[in-house]
Amino acid sequence: MIDLSHLRGKTVAVLGLGKSGLASVKALIKSGATVWAWDDNADSRHQLDDLNVTPVNLVECDWNQPDMLVISPGIPSTFPTPHPAAEKARRAGKPIICDVELLCTTAAHVPMLAITGTNGKSTTTALTAHIIAQSGIKTQVGGNLEF
Repeated sequence: MIDLSHLRGKTVAVLGLGKSGLASVKALIKSGATVWAWDDNADSRHQLDDLNVTPVNLVECDWNQPDMLVISPGIPSTFPTPHPAAEKARRAGKPIICDVELLCTTAAHVPMLAITGTNGKSTTTALTAHIIAQSGIKTQVGGNLEF
């Protein structure tokens, strides 16, 4: 699990409790952050029971308290229409990041390139890594890849 200890004592809101949202919640808890988590699907919110996290409705909460919003990839933060919680976070001046950006905060001094999306990530990642390596830059690749 990634080390997010730089967020110890911070309040982090997580919107969306699919695979990436739950992974973010678990990493944040382990790192000592206070986690506010929400999913519009009531069944998904029940996954928080085992983690001892009480769901916080991120549309109705006081956005002066959380330090940031971690939003799941499938939830729009801008286009075509932002989720109401994302809009409230934005109005409160809170950063809105995804799980990949949360990972990148663990080593801000290391240049990283993240490739996300639905289709073609493995091919794009492998090709990008090859191009960067061929330019003489030391390169490491991570993800669900097989070479």
